[in-house]
Order: sequence, then C-alpha cells, then structure tokens
Amino acid sequence: MIVDGGAPSGPVTDDAGSSGYCKQSASLNEAGSGVQPCGMGRAFVKCTTPGGGGCLCVSDDPGGCGEGCSEESGATCANQCGPNEYAVSCGGVDPFGQFQDAPDACVQVAGVEGLDFYCCPCQ
Repeated sequence: MIVDGGAPSGPVTDDAGSSGYCKQSASLNEAGSGVQPCGMGRAFVKCTTPGGGGCLCVSDDPGGCGEGCSEESGATCANQCGPNEYAVSCGGVDPFGQFQDAPDACVQVAGVEGLDFYCCPCQ
C-alpha cells in the first residue's frame, strides 16, 4: 500500500463556488512553531490496482495518487469524501515529532502507520 499524506501547506480552497473548491477551517493555517502541519487536498483518494495493491492519498486529483497508482495506470480510484468536504492528513512516523490535530468537525476515515486521514466539512 502506497500512502501519501498530501501537501502540508498552502490553501486548498478559495471561495465556495463552481470551481469545486470549498473553504477550509482557518485552524489548519495555524499549526504553531515546531508543529508539523496537516496536509490538505480536495479529495481523500483510495485506489486499487489490478494486481490487488493500492494506494491512499490526499490529493487535488480524485483520479489517483500519482504515477503508478492512478486511473491512467489501470487502478480503480474513488474520492472517499463527500461533495461538500475536503481531505486532511495529520500525523507521521516520527516518534518525537509534534503534529497538528485535525479540526474538530473532521471525521477520521483511515489511518496508516501513524498518518490519519480525515474528511472535513466545507466552512
């Protein structure tokens, strides 16, 4: 299983509208000093490859998790979040690291090797 937590910084949203983006929780922009921020994206993507493997990722592309694990490479992929939600990944494998918490309104949908995935409602 390939796991990608998504980009840890930069807004995934602008004003809600026909662009498909939605406004994220402002708390995601306030990780604090020394705290690893959560990754954010438009979708929490789960893909299954023809060989039985797969991948999970936070991405702005609901069609896959990059080269080798996408619909273009024969995988079956689906966004696990709803149409009025965005995806967040928080955590990591560093036993001494400090990690940002997901916003309170988010619902955990998966967790792999210390990295937790959430679907969060648009603000």
